[in-house]
Amino acid sequence: MKKDDNTPIAIWPGLEEGVPKPVMPYSPAVKVGDWVFIAGQLASDFKTGVPKNLIPEDKDPSTGLGMQSEFVLGNMAQTVQAAGLNMSEDSVRIWEWFVSDRPNLENDPEGLFSHDIDIHTYEKLLEKAFS
Repeated sequence: MKKDDNTPIAIWPGLEEGVPKPVMPYSPAVKVGDWVFIAGQLASDFKTGVPKNLIPEDKDPSTGLGMQSEFVLGNMAQTVQAAGLNMSEDSVRIWEWFVSDRPNLENDPEGLFSHDIDIHTYEKLLEKAFS
């Protein structure tokens, strides 16, 4: 492989359709050779934060987790596709962080750190996205 083949390339899916760039100063993905690294995927439209259609009317955090996860996984799929790859065939690893004001000892003095959120919907969406 030539050295030039390993030049990092920023991947910006959707810019040609007017999709705004993220607020943070980094691209959604970087392609180096045959590798693509994706970072900073959020349930955000980069204009107003979480789009209103991703906030559940029933205020159930489990429903919101499912809706926002589907949105993020869809963005990831578009990003991977923009790099010329396929999530189900070309993925090696995915790390996930769930941001919440919990767990903390004030909300859960026993230290069990339960979010009281059913993640089964998320698990099904993740399986679907990578199959």
